[in-house]
This record gives sequence, C-alpha cells and structure tokens, in this order.
Amino acid sequence: MRLLSTIILFICLTPASAQIINGNFENWISFEGFLLLQGWEIYAYEEEPSVTRDFDAYEGLYAVQVTALDTGLGAYGRAGTYVDLDEVPPSLDFFVKADTEFGAVAVEIEFYNSTDTLDAFSWTSAEETISNWTFVSIPLEPIDEVVTTARISITAVVGDFAPGTAIISVDQLSFGTVTNSTEETQRKLKIYPNPTANAIRIDESNELNRMSIADLSGKVVGSYPQPQGEIDLGHLPPACYVVSAWLKSGEVIRQKLIVE
Repeated sequence: MRLLSTIILFICLTPASAQIINGNFENWISFEGFLLLQGWEIYAYEEEPSVTRDFDAYEGLYAVQVTALDTGLGAYGRAGTYVDLDEVPPSLDFFVKADTEFGAVAVEIEFYNSTDTLDAFSWTSAEETISNWTFVSIPLEPIDEVVTTARISITAVVGDFAPGTAIISVDQLSFGTVTNSTEETQRKLKIYPNPTANAIRIDESNELNRMSIADLSGKVVGSYPQPQGEIDLGHLPPACYVVSAWLKSGEVIRQKLIVE
C-alpha cells in the first residue's frame, strides 16, 4: 500500500502574527471533489481525506474531526497548519473530544527559526474516550532563540500490530494571552478562600466566559464554562494549582490557588 495523495490547501492571505488560521474550523471549501479545511494541510490516503467536519461543535457550526485511516500497516490521520509569529504564546488552548482503541490522538505545536526546529509541546490521549467537550490548555515555555514560525498538528494514529481506532475532534483552537503586567492595568481574580480546603467562590464571575484549573505540570484538573456560585474542589489533592480565567473582555488572567 502506498500514499496516493496529500492534499495541501493554504489560505491566500498572510496570517497575522499569533493568529491561528481558521482556528474555529468554520471555513471549509470544495477542492477537486474534496471538502477541505481552509488554511490547513490535510493527510489523505487512497483519495480519502482523514479530516472531516464534526457537526457536534463546541461552538459554532463545525468542529474539525481527524480520523486514523487504514493504510495497511496501521492507521494515520492528520491536519496541520503553519502560523507566523515572533514569540512563544503562554499556551495553546482548545476543546477536545476523543475516542481511541489501541490507538492514540494528539495536538502538537512545534516552533521554528526558519527551518530549524527549536522546541515542541503536545497533549496526547491514548486508550481513552472523552465523550464530552473538554477544555485543554498546553502550557508553552519561552524559547531563547528567535522564533519565526510554529506548526500546529492534530493527529490520530493506530499501530500496525493490532486493529484499532483513533478519532479526535477539536474546536476553538487558539493561543492563550497574558494581561498587561504594569501595576496600573494588572488585574487579579478575587478568589476566596485562598488557601482553601474544598471549595472556592469568585467575585465578578459574571465577567468570565470560562475557567480552568491546572496542576503545576500543566494538566487541566477542572474545566468550568461560565462558572457561577461555589466551585467544589473536594476532588483535588492538597497542592498548588494555577487558575486560568477567560474574561468576556478578551483578557486571560492566571493566578495561583492553594488547596490544603
């Protein structure tokens, strides 16, 4: 078996710095009989594209779905895009669903200086079903070298030793942002109590679009769309965590939280 085609389709306009092309996955166009995700490179095997629309979107009409296609020696699927940027953002954020059996799915970002690879960060899920849309934030560390480009990939893979499946849906893919750090404009969440034993409340929660809590390794341990009232943290072991809050104004605030 051999690869018959890799379909590549780029948006005509140059992307703005730190903007992910069609990251809401709403824009699809017809190209030689294929319905393709605009601005993304699509893996195809035997004239079958591995990327399709998921109509059960987290937000908007569509999400993107990547399915591992049977290649005879395992299965593979991928969507990828390039982004021009001059610095590393704080995080790569998205909502995800996944279904794997003897396979794995991943979202990865690689940073380049021209053609030289500098660093890569990823989120993976194997042998797991994520039935409901779940928020994931991949923390990105600063890079000393000059950054010119990033490549984002969404992949689904099954090995060649056992039959299996790997399907991933991603929606609302974006870079996290930081607030202005000057004393005049710096904002903080009013979380109380902090430290806490089992629950917290947030003042001005009506300003929040969503919120997540991650441990210090970057693993998201709680996701809260439009959090209101008391938030139960009884499932978290005592440790230091990072609360990320996405405000309706477009700001993203991150703050430490201690669970005793």
